[in-house]
Amino acid sequence: IKGYNPPIYSEKDSLLKTNRVQLLELIGRKLTASFAVWHITNNEWFTECPVILIFDGIQLEICFQKMNDCAVSWNTIDTTQIIDWYGMNNEFPLEWRKNSLNEINRLRGMSIKEVNILEYQMETVVIENRIDPSQEGRQFKSDWMLNGLEFMSGIHRFVLFNALDTNGIESESRVGDDIRRT
Repeated sequence: IKGYNPPIYSEKDSLLKTNRVQLLELIGRKLTASFAVWHITNNEWFTECPVILIFDGIQLEICFQKMNDCAVSWNTIDTTQIIDWYGMNNEFPLEWRKNSLNEINRLRGMSIKEVNILEYQMETVVIENRIDPSQEGRQFKSDWMLNGLEFMSGIHRFVLFNALDTNGIESESRVGDDIRRT
């Protein structure tokens, strides 16, 4: 994406240090539009590109990658520019589509009441260990990982989250001991 070189955050504290003021300024503003990159041939959301949210003229650009990396930038992407994915041009046709994600559209026209940063703690259980069978059944928990941004307006909400090296979106509240909100 031409001119897109966002800072990438791997932890909540660094994201907040740089973006806290701008995120707080979204509270009370209306979500007026959104843009997502669409794969034209497959007629589906291409989840590896940023999602753009527009709040009364303020453009927030969000893109997740790896396990806990989140790119956040403001007012840098021109959605009228052609997207040439790694020089593939017509072989991989992409375009910006306005208001194409239903989960976001539910909040369009509404004032944002709350913005939360979500962290996730992964838990794994050793099923089989041929070297040390005494480890079987042992549970491991990861450190808290930056996982998503949640936007709320009354009872409606959506979360843009890290879907393991791609963007994910959902409209249900994420709850549990493995989710932490800031």
